[in-house]
Amino acid sequence: MWLQVKQRWPAYIIRSLIGCLILTMLSFASCARKLDSSDLVGKYRADYPFGVETLTLNSDGTYLQEFVEHQATNVLSASGKWTYDSRYRELVLQNPLVIDDSIVEPKQRATRVSGIATPWVESKTRILLNPDLGYYYRRQTER
Repeated sequence: MWLQVKQRWPAYIIRSLIGCLILTMLSFASCARKLDSSDLVGKYRADYPFGVETLTLNSDGTYLQEFVEHQATNVLSASGKWTYDSRYRELVLQNPLVIDDSIVEPKQRATRVSGIATPWVESKTRILLNPDLGYYYRRQTER
C-alpha cells in the first residue's frame, strides 16, 4: 500500500504562477493582432550581396519598386497595384520586378513579370522574400 502525501503549495507560489500565466497569455494575445493594409503602408528596403531593392507601398493601393545593382547607375523600376491578403499574410504585387537571387550569375538580375508576386508578411516591419537565403524587406524609418 502506497502512502499518499498531500503537499500544500504556499499561496505566494500559486499567485506567482497565476501571474506568470496571465502575462504569458497577454503577450501572445498582443502578437496575434491581425495586420491590415494600413499597417503596411511605407517604404521598405531589401539588401542583396549584388544590389539594393526598395519598395514603397502607398495608401492608395499603388506601389513603386526599384532595384539598383552594385556598380550600376541605372535604376530598374516597376509600379502597379498592391493588396494585402490577411488570411494568408501575403502581400500581392501586380506586375512586379522579380529579382534573380540564384547562385549562378544571371544575364539580368531584375525582370518585370506579368502577373503577381506574393511575399509573406512576417510583421509590419519585415516582409520575407527568400527566407532560405535571408532576403527580406525591412521597413525604413521616416526621417
